[in-house]
Amino acid sequence: MSYDWLSALQHLELQWPWLLAFLPLPWVLRMLLSPVQKAVRPLLAPSIVDRVAKRLPADHLIAPAQPKKRIPFLYALLWVLLVLAAARPVWFFQTTPFKESGKEMVLAVDLSGSMQKADMYLGGTDVNRLVAVKAVVSDFIEKRQGDRMGLVVFGTQAFLISPLTYDLQTLKTLLNESQIGMAGNNTAMGDAIGLTLKHLQEQKLQHPVLVLLTDGSNTSGVDPIEAATK
Repeated sequence: MSYDWLSALQHLELQWPWLLAFLPLPWVLRMLLSPVQKAVRPLLAPSIVDRVAKRLPADHLIAPAQPKKRIPFLYALLWVLLVLAAARPVWFFQTTPFKESGKEMVLAVDLSGSMQKADMYLGGTDVNRLVAVKAVVSDFIEKRQGDRMGLVVFGTQAFLISPLTYDLQTLKTLLNESQIGMAGNNTAMGDAIGLTLKHLQEQKLQHPVLVLLTDGSNTSGVDPIEAATK
C-alpha cells in the first residue's frame, strides 16, 4: 500500500518559518565575496620567466583558472537540513474527535491492610487483592473513554485523589501508584461514601455513579448506610 506523502505533508508545520529566508545565504555570500588570491612563488628564476614570456605570443599564454563559485552538493544539503531543523518542524498527526458520553463516576478503592492478602489469581500467579483490583479497574478505565471519572482511596480515612476528569490516563496512573496502608489499615467505607457524595453534590450532577471496591465490612468512621442516605 502506497503512502500518501502529499496528505502527510499537510500536517507538517514550521514553528519558525521565517528562518527559511536564510536558505540562499551561502550562495549570496559566494557571489558577493571574491575568493582570496593565493600567492604562488615561481619555480624558475625571474629572468628566465621574462625571457620566455617575450618569446611566446600572447594567445599562447594560459590564464590562471578562476575558482568556480559553485558550492559542493554535500555542503548545500547540510545547510538546507540545518535551516529546516532550526525552523522547528512539527508533524501533527490526524486528530481523533473527542466523544463525550455524559457519564460521571467516582471509583472508591479500598487500601486497608486486608487488601494485602494474596488470595487472588492473575496471569498464572497469586497476587494480593489490590493488584487484582488495579488490573481489573485499569481495563475498566480504558473502556470509559469520553466519561469523566474521579478517584477516592480509603483506609482509616478517605481521601479524594482525583476529582472528576476526562484525563483517564492520569487517573489510571494515580490508581496504579496507590499503595496499601497509605490511608491507614482500617476500612472507613462510610467515610469514602460520604466524601464521594459530597464531591458529586458540589458538581451538581444529574446521575453520577459511585463504584465502591472493597474486600470487607466497615471498621472505622461513619456507618456506610447512614453516609449513603445523606
